[in-house]
Amino acid sequence: MDEIAKRIARAIAKDYGRIQTDKDLKRHIKEFQNHYGDHTVSHLFHYMPREVFNNKKVLEVGCGFGGGVISLWRNGAQAYGVDIDEEAIKIAEMISKKEKVNRNMFCIGKAEDLPFGDETFDIVWNIQVLEHVQDPFKALSESIRVLKQEGIFFIHCPNYLYPWEGHYRVRILPMMPKKLVKSYLKMRCRETKFIENINYITPQKIERYLSLLPVKYENIHENKIIQRIKNPKAFDNRFFRKLVGVFYCLKLTPILIKMVQSLHFYSTCVYLGQKLVNRKENGKRQQL
Repeated sequence: MDEIAKRIARAIAKDYGRIQTDKDLKRHIKEFQNHYGDHTVSHLFHYMPREVFNNKKVLEVGCGFGGGVISLWRNGAQAYGVDIDEEAIKIAEMISKKEKVNRNMFCIGKAEDLPFGDETFDIVWNIQVLEHVQDPFKALSESIRVLKQEGIFFIHCPNYLYPWEGHYRVRILPMMPKKLVKSYLKMRCRETKFIENINYITPQKIERYLSLLPVKYENIHENKIIQRIKNPKAFDNRFFRKLVGVFYCLKLTPILIKMVQSLHFYSTCVYLGQKLVNRKENGKRQQL
């Protein structure tokens, strides 16, 4: 095992050692040792064509070990990463040296106070970040501040209206009070301090924050689910395909769509948006 792999293992064990089961922790470590976290870029490419990033100045907020940034650099972007974790940035620099890419693409900084000037980047993105920051609205505000006019932003984070806590990999009730979550985690012999610092992010919260910023945006994950409801065969999961098919046959699809839009019962918040030139049009939700 080389030095980078050892440092990745130590860093992940420090954060997740008593949070995940031994089996999940080993899988978590192995994944980052093998790919340095570059799987995060697959989320971007799932919703945005690779060509969008060509010769664009791109910032990942909360870049971790930098795998996503390095992957974008290889795909033709002028990619940069910022993270509050000093050790993660050191590891990212070691990896970039090993991979023979630009070592000056990483820096230490808070999502709520980005160390960049106004309108610096064409694209700003974050994955699994908003639930960890001290002030989600300030973090989003900073991302929009450093984004050029008509620049693109991408947000991907857990939806706490869904009964799943992905860091611990356990089922919990939607928006379950932290006291009850901690009691439940103690019963499962898990460390509880981590959950205290988690923000319960929901689509409603994200859209409330975005409504105060000079942006237009689309809830692309919700829209994708709605498109699948209109065509049940598009569901990969057999159970959901059959369930939605029943609504479709009974001509109750509009009711199911309304339920999804009202309850936001899906696991992930995924938003794609654009910074507006005209600030009078703040926070419009629309098809991009």
